[in-house]
Amino acid sequence: FNYDAVPETCNEESPKKFEVIVLISLVFYVFSYSMSLGTVSWILISELSKCVANPFKFIGWILSINWMCRLLIYETFYEATKILSLGGVLLSYSFFSFAAFLFIAFLVPETRNKPLHNIAVFIQKSSVHDLMRKNVFFWKDGANVDGS
Repeated sequence: FNYDAVPETCNEESPKKFEVIVLISLVFYVFSYSMSLGTVSWILISELSKCVANPFKFIGWILSINWMCRLLIYETFYEATKILSLGGVLLSYSFFSFAAFLFIAFLVPETRNKPLHNIAVFIQKSSVHDLMRKNVFFWKDGANVDGS
């Protein structure tokens, strides 16, 4: 193990209160990730790939995006710990994972025991514009995206 690679915020001299923040942030990140992007993304890939014309191309694109996001996290982690501290980085990861959890909980439809045709029709009829028109994203005064 190379101790020179560990940021200064992770050494033994760090105050105990920061260690608690790091631990809480790590636990919250793992919990949020496991309840959102960690499991649900793979379930969605398997369900939605049945509704597209070329499922292998769809799965390839989704997995490429998944791996690019992982690479981005991997490449920026060390520099981010220098700027935000380890607790700050894990807290920001926790925030994004929790936001993904909320997105999945409130906006991803339930597909259990529904025929593929119904799922495909729902996906084709749904769009971000429709969600905005229905005020899912809490626009002020009920205004639509186009301002009407």
